Amino acid sequence: MKIKKEDLFFYLSLVCAIWFALTSGLWTYFANVVLSLPFGILSLILWIVGRERDSMKARYRFVPIILTVGLIIAIVSLIYIS
Repeated sequence: MKIKKEDLFFYLSLVCAIWFALTSGLWTYFANVVLSLPFGILSLILWIVGRERDSMKARYRFVPIILTVGLIIAIVSLIYIS
């Protein structure tokens, strides 16, 4: 089984989005800026590039949902901590 670039874009964007959602609430000493936000941005870039290149666009529908959940968690936790 050969791994295509589109599969790599999808799986990396999904893993980065999940990492972003799980670590987005870490605002202690602004750890979110170092541990979470770069993965969220990387996931967004991989999602955009992969969605443009891949013929199976339906599998990309969960990535923006996970990124949105991570962004909401980050904003709510920042407001709560402040």
